[in-house]
Amino acid sequence: MQLPKEFYTALEDYQRIGFIKVGFSGSRKPLTPGQAGALRHVLNELKGIGVLEFHHSCCKGAEEEAHHIALEVGAVIVGHPQRLKEGETAILQCHKLRAPELIAKCKVDIVQETNVVITAPSTTVYDPNNATWFMTMYAQNLQRQGLKSLVVLEPEVMSNRMAQ
Repeated sequence: MQLPKEFYTALEDYQRIGFIKVGFSGSRKPLTPGQAGALRHVLNELKGIGVLEFHHSCCKGAEEEAHHIALEVGAVIVGHPQRLKEGETAILQCHKLRAPELIAKCKVDIVQETNVVITAPSTTVYDPNNATWFMTMYAQNLQRQGLKSLVVLEPEVMSNRMAQ
C-alpha cells in the first residue's frame, strides 16, 4: 500500500520530535483483511518516526482488533471508553485510560488529542448516525485546515488494494 506524498510531508515535524499520537475509530464489525493489513502497514510506517501512542474508544469489533495490531507494533495504548451497555465495551488492557464519556465526546477527544486519525468504516457510504463516520468527517474538516492527517481505510477498496 502506497500512502500519498502529502501524508509523509505532514509527518516531517513529528520525525524531528520522535513522537506521534494516532487516533482510531472502527465499526463494531471486524476489520476486513485489507483494512487490517493496511492498518498494520500504516502503524509500522508511523512507528518508524519514534514513540507511537494509539488512542481508541474501547469498542468490540474493529477497535478491539486495532488495539491488538497497535500492541504488536509496540504502541502505547490510550483508551477512551464510551458509556455503553454492558457487553458492548471490549475489556482491553490500556497503558492509559480516560474517564468514560458519551460516544460523540470520546470521538472528539480522540481527534483533538492526536496528530493522525485513522478510521475504518464498515461501509463506503457516509452515514450521519455512525460514530466512525462522525469522527471521519470531524477529522476531515480539521485536515482541510492543515491541523490533522487523516487516513480512511475503506473496506472494499482496502481489500482490493492489499490483494494486489
